[in-house]
Amino acid sequence: LNKSRSKKTVAITPFIARASGWVRAPESGFITHSAQLGDHVEKGDVLAVIADSFGTFQANIISPAEGVVIGKQNIPLTQEGEAIYHIAYFKAPD
Repeated sequence: LNKSRSKKTVAITPFIARASGWVRAPESGFITHSAQLGDHVEKGDVLAVIADSFGTFQANIISPAEGVVIGKQNIPLTQEGEAIYHIAYFKAPD
């Protein structure tokens, strides 16, 4: 039996990454992620929110350019300057 015929497949358009880079935490605190691995992000998208130990907002982690999330820090506690998201960019960021 050919099982691949019975399942619907989704065509995915591949892309070539022109550059990649890590987006770093602007503040220390607890992270609530909104972007996940494989997500397509636009310049200015909020990738995560950082709050202090009381839940008070500290900062947003913002995407610097359009791309795809290819790496992510999973530890909920972060320090300022720590690498949080690795993004493959469609074109080199400004």
